[in-house]
Amino acid sequence: PIVRQAFHRRRDGSPFPVEIKESVVKFDGESFLRIIISDISDKTSAEQAFQASERKFLTLLDMIPEAMIMAGSPGMKVEFVNHRFTELTGYGHDELPDIYRWWELAISDPDARREAMASWHGQLAAASVNQREIGPIEMTVSCKDGATKNVLLKIAFLGGKVLAFITDT
Repeated sequence: PIVRQAFHRRRDGSPFPVEIKESVVKFDGESFLRIIISDISDKTSAEQAFQASERKFLTLLDMIPEAMIMAGSPGMKVEFVNHRFTELTGYGHDELPDIYRWWELAISDPDARREAMASWHGQLAAASVNQREIGPIEMTVSCKDGATKNVLLKIAFLGGKVLAFITDT
C-alpha cells in the first residue's frame, strides 16, 4: 500500500489534514484500486501538542544548574545534554552517540572504566526495577580539555529514560 498525507477542504472551505492509503485489491480475477481517506486532525493536533510539550521539557532541563545527560533505549542512546554538562566536561551532544561513549571519554583508564561501569550497571539494574534514585557516587572524570574533575553522580529514572546529574565538587 501507498500511504501519504495531504490536506482536503471542508464544505466551509477550511483545510484539514488527511491520510490517504492506496492499494490494489484483486477480486474475481480483476484488479481494483482501493483508496481510504482518513481525517487525521486529532492525531496531528496531539502530535503537535506532544512536540510543544517536549520542547518545554528540554528547555526546563537545559536550565537546571547541574550538568545533566539523558539517555534512553535502545542502546542507551544519548538524547540530550544540557548546557551545564557541556560547560563542565567540554563535550556536546554530537560527540556522545550513547552513554558508553561518555564512559570512554570520562574515564580514560580501561581498568578504572570497567570497574566504574560494573558498579554502575549493578546499581542501575537494581534501581530501575523500583525506579529509585542512585547516588551520589563520587568519581573523577576526564574533560575534553584534558583536565580531571571530582564530581558527584546521581541517577534518576523518568519514563524509560535515565537522567544522570553531575555536580562538580
